[in-house]
Amino acid sequence: ANGAQYGKPVLGLLSRKRVLVLERKERGVDARGVVNSDDLLRTITSVLNATHTIIPYICGDNVVAGQIADFHRADVVIGVAGACFGNVLFMKPGSTIITLVP
Repeated sequence: ANGAQYGKPVLGLLSRKRVLVLERKERGVDARGVVNSDDLLRTITSVLNATHTIIPYICGDNVVAGQIADFHRADVVIGVAGACFGNVLFMKPGSTIITLVP
């Protein structure tokens, strides 16, 4: 029987929580972000991938209206504090914010 038949989303995809993992375009030792951001993303994905949709996110690659919509749809935002992090104002009540301090 199909899961949707019983009121459950097919494959559970619609019920998965969305996690935005904020990244910066500039990388490396002199960058203001996380030096080992690839390792961080791999770890977050390995821990949460079964129950969450992990979305690497660079604010500078998105127009402001898109950023507002993306943050509003996110259930969790993980990243280093900065201008992009200001978009957490558009998240739904009850959402989770994790600020990294490199």
